Amino acid sequence: MSLAYLNNGATSFAAANWDDAAGFTTNAELVAKVTATITAGLDQSAVVTGINRLLIPRLSTGSIGTAVQGALIVDIDDVVGEWSSANPTRARLEVFAAGGQYYFRAGGGSSTISNTFIDTQASVFFGGGTFTTTRHSSGTLAIDATTILGTFWIWGPASVVIEPRATSLTTFNSLGGNSLVMRAATTVNIYGGVYRLSHTVGTTTTVNIYGGTLIHEAGDITTVNGFAGEYRPVLARAATIATFNRELPFRFSRSDPLLTITNDIRFNPGIV
Repeated sequence: MSLAYLNNGATSFAAANWDDAAGFTTNAELVAKVTATITAGLDQSAVVTGINRLLIPRLSTGSIGTAVQGALIVDIDDVVGEWSSANPTRARLEVFAAGGQYYFRAGGGSSTISNTFIDTQASVFFGGGTFTTTRHSSGTLAIDATTILGTFWIWGPASVVIEPRATSLTTFNSLGGNSLVMRAATTVNIYGGVYRLSHTVGTTTTVNIYGGTLIHEAGDITTVNGFAGEYRPVLARAATIATFNRELPFRFSRSDPLLTITNDIRFNPGIV
């Protein structure tokens, strides 16, 4: 399917504002250079099967939705799965805008956006549904409590705030940037950047620290594996780490009186 382009200066995602006079249709591939604030045609949940691609290119400086008028509601689902260089046609949302604010909600059909790429100078908001795999390398991202997350990657100068939810963060990979995560995860891999763990419900299962910094503000953890990088507790409430495995290059502080480590395992006699 060929790409369809949003008309210059459009303030609505209605079909008439696309160069193919169709816009959001099953398996559509859309390019929306947004130069105004899109306030109409935001509910595209009637496209049950979903579209295949929505690209917000670098020259975009407008906004999609507002905090008052809501988000673009769309299904961008690919039953085959995660994007990769070997499979570059997977269904995806790509936000590369130079500025503005962009509100998205996965809705209609499976209420899923399979692959999301954010490399922007703008502010992006997730407001519900399932975002299966997200890659975030620049700009700010806020994720509300109704949003379900699968796998999340962050690096570069990016920042993210993930609001509390009882479940639904499978794997978080931090290669850089700043992350405030207020929900438990199954697996956290920290290679770089700052990961602020601050959840009050549930237990984070495994945190692997290969570099960067884990700032522990709240939340129990089953296992921390410290290979390199740093662990820093600044607890606002009592928290327990059941097992803490530490290698020698790892920087560790356990001076916080609210921290309990049940099993503190050191893999080198020089570790204190």
